[in-house]
Formats: sequence, C-alpha cells, structure tokens
Amino acid sequence: MSRLRDHTPHPKIQTLENNPISPLLPYGSLILACSIVGIALIANCLERWILPCIYKRVYRALEFGRDERRRRSFAYFHVGAFILISLMMSTAYPMMDFLAGDAVLSSPLVKGGSVTVGDNLLVSTEIYCAYYLFEMCFRTKFASYISIAHHIGLLVIAQTALSLFADPKKNHEATLEFYMCMVWGTYIYLHVLALV
Repeated sequence: MSRLRDHTPHPKIQTLENNPISPLLPYGSLILACSIVGIALIANCLERWILPCIYKRVYRALEFGRDERRRRSFAYFHVGAFILISLMMSTAYPMMDFLAGDAVLSSPLVKGGSVTVGDNLLVSTEIYCAYYLFEMCFRTKFASYISIAHHIGLLVIAQTALSLFADPKKNHEATLEFYMCMVWGTYIYLHVLALV
C-alpha cells in the first residue's frame, strides 16, 4: 500500500521548489515604468485618433457632450480590453503550464528559446500592475472606494510576491507565494471573457 502512495501524482503546489523568477527581476521597476508609459501612449492614441475614426458619431457625441465620465469610461474600457486581451494571449500558455503543467520558472518558453516562463510571467505581472496604476491615476474622481481598495490590494500583493524573489534563500516560499498569485490571476481570463 505504501508503494502506491509513493507513485500517486501530487498536486503541483506540493512539489514546487523555490527558484529565482528571472534574471530580469532587478529591472522590474524599469519594466513597470515603461509599461505605464506605454499604456499612457496607447490611451492617448486611442482617444486622439483611433476611437474617433472607428466610432465617428458616438465619439463625437461623447466629446462634445458634458458627461466626462462616460467619455473616459468609453476610452478606458477600450484601453483595458486591449491590455487584458493582449495579456491573456501572451500568458495563457506559460501561466497554465506553470500552474498545472511541468514548467518551472526557469523552463524555456519555447523549446530551444532563451526566454523563460519566469521572464514572461515577471513582465506580464509588471504590465498588469502598470495597468492598475494607470486606472488608479486616471479614474480618480470616478472610482468607487471598493474599486480603489481592490486595485491597492492587487498592487501590494503582486509587488510583494515579486519582491520575495530578491532573496530566495531568505524567503523560502517566494515561488509558492507567486504561484498563489498566478492562481488568483487566472480569474483575469473570466474578466476578459466578460469584456468580449
């Protein structure tokens, strides 16, 4: 009977080993800052050129109307949809392979490639945090207290999970904490599917 127990598969969370996330970790703040700038540029392009071209009458009515909240919500819905759909397409495979498959953070993203699953998940986490920072900064007077608390919680938890990798010898559960963030992060897919 004990032999059968030894060979039964265990959930991945029981077999996780603490490993560094990525050699890009020291550049996390630079990745976050560049992501915020990129999202601001995307929002600017959408508001100035793309949305007025696609939604001529609707956007014109929103621009000349007095309801700034509706115009911003319309624009930021498109920014959010673009960012979240892009993240979903770029992280679905590596995240699920890390959560339920054989991948560890140092596994190559593609066979023979130099980019690792950890690299992809680190950059994706920073982009996701940048999007939430962008939302907090630009939806100031229109945001609810619950929305603000949710954004703050996500930012603190995600950045704390990443910061634990700075000293993996001291923080023996860095990979486990990040794994748990990724489990909760899978709910982004439900959010994106609701947008579509």
